[in-house]
Amino acid sequence: MNKNYDIDNVDLKILALLTEDAKMPYTEVAKKVFVSGGTVHVRMRKMEEIGIVKGTTLKMDYSKMGYDITAFLGIYLEKAPSMMP
Repeated sequence: MNKNYDIDNVDLKILALLTEDAKMPYTEVAKKVFVSGGTVHVRMRKMEEIGIVKGTTLKMDYSKMGYDITAFLGIYLEKAPSMMP
């Protein structure tokens, strides 16, 4: 894969639409950008491969699933680099 992938206006439009609604199907994105669904799929895959797109995230409300406990974890280092110059 070419690591110097050039972003064009189609890519920018695809990214803008998916930024607004990441769950929008590629077929709907394609209609709005006036390209095929396959074009959207291929361009998104290329942008994922070169690191422009870093994946997707699922946010859940665990309290609505019955999980009402919150835990905090602390990490203590035996040796840590000095923060002073």
